[in-house]
Amino acid sequence: MKKMLPKNIWEIANGGIYTQQVRCGKTRCRCVDGEKHTASYFFTRINGRQYKYYIRKSDLANFTKLVSDATAKRKESNQNSKRSYAKLKEFRNDLRNLSIY
Repeated sequence: MKKMLPKNIWEIANGGIYTQQVRCGKTRCRCVDGEKHTASYFFTRINGRQYKYYIRKSDLANFTKLVSDATAKRKESNQNSKRSYAKLKEFRNDLRNLSIY
């Protein structure tokens, strides 16, 4: 599950969960000395703008499942669209090849 932030927009265009090393800002925490915490975030783009949402550790497992399910549905939808387009193209070719005259 450990991922670094993506380097291009295609990886985060449809949303994804990534981890970052962060400082919490508490004065007596270990991150003051340089040892950072690991935090999980959901990155997505909406209308060209990037959004970043913090995910609590208690919600990480459920949210990961939601993202993977959504990704699977999106891939299935894309495949269905490609199949439909291919069928439509085939139908158009068949219509052109029909000799009505």
